[in-house]
Amino acid sequence: MTKMHHPHTPPSSQDRAPTHAYQQTVEQTLAAQRSTMAGLSRAEVQARLQQHGPNALPAKKAQTRNGCVFWPILTMS
Repeated sequence: MTKMHHPHTPPSSQDRAPTHAYQQTVEQTLAAQRSTMAGLSRAEVQARLQQHGPNALPAKKAQTRNGCVFWPILTMS
């Protein structure tokens, strides 16, 4: 049986699921990520790699000025 709330009364904290990962239990976080304590199966890894690509940040380009690599010079006074 579910509780009915008045439209202007927010649900109690017990009725709401945590919205931030740091507020969730390990089990809730794993379920949200469709994973387990043992990790992902090889098939799931391949499916996610195909869908999302590799888990890597793009390479950072060197800052240039007029086509030349610019390295800031730090001086000590």
